[in-house]
Amino acid sequence: MTALGAKIPKDWGDRPPTDAPARPVTYAHVVPHVGVCSTHPILTPDAVFVHTLGTQPLESQQGKKIHAKELGLWHGRGAPAGVEPYYAHGARKYLALDGTPLGGISLCEKEGYHNGRFVKAKVAILAAMAAATGRTLLLPRVLVDYHTYFLWTFLDLQSLGDGVDVRETNFLHNPRARAAPDAPMASVARVALGRGKVAGAVGADGAGPAWAALDPDQDVVDHWAAALEPHAAAELLLVNLDFVDGEFVAVLTNCAPDARKQCLRRVGVPPEFVDFFERLRWCGETVDLNKMATKSFQGFDCFAKGRPHKMAK
Repeated sequence: MTALGAKIPKDWGDRPPTDAPARPVTYAHVVPHVGVCSTHPILTPDAVFVHTLGTQPLESQQGKKIHAKELGLWHGRGAPAGVEPYYAHGARKYLALDGTPLGGISLCEKEGYHNGRFVKAKVAILAAMAAATGRTLLLPRVLVDYHTYFLWTFLDLQSLGDGVDVRETNFLHNPRARAAPDAPMASVARVALGRGKVAGAVGADGAGPAWAALDPDQDVVDHWAAALEPHAAAELLLVNLDFVDGEFVAVLTNCAPDARKQCLRRVGVPPEFVDFFERLRWCGETVDLNKMATKSFQGFDCFAKGRPHKMAK
């Protein structure tokens, strides 16, 4: 440090004299890829430290964090006393989407083709279920044509509020998050929910679910709660949203505040789903096709930048 009253250096040519370091670090002493500093880090087994960069200083604190998490770089295997580790097993339980390509929300199928409302509707439903069951939501990926997209580039995670905790899309693929070397989770249950029907389990051999008809006079939320309750002890609950079709999405994303009873009566859209849909904020009407996961960086983050869907108030 410069002594008090000393002239403050104006450039490196005026710097105060310092002792040469005993073991200087220069590019000649570092094997390539040991240190990775980039907007789009490419990791190899040689990487020892990584710095996720933006295109300008302090571009996005939240984007920097979620980008590091997707790369598997986040700390949290251990934690101070009284603080739950980020990669926790035991008390914390998780919920994820099931029954879809790569465990994601696909906009490449006949229903919902390139329709961002399908993403918004399914995320609102998953968030409502996570809040109702007290589970942490694993963010689904979004699939559009030739590319995969991270949901946090489209969904403003801040709008989920305090009632829904989330983990990044790649959470289950991170070795730090494994309950055991050969198992990401200690226990897993799969439930499929359909229109007027429910399946409490999905065949382990890949066979389709065995559906059971439901009482049409019973509340739809009570149906689903009854279907999920037997699996409350499972660390990971995989839910197949089979009931979400074009008609359901159209009603949910266009349900006026004074028409909730009609939305429920028409296709079974519970008010709880509408509440979450109106709460969520988004960066655009659909996924930005230029923000694919393979090129993601912190500047793609939608945190605190989203706006409500145009039909939500």
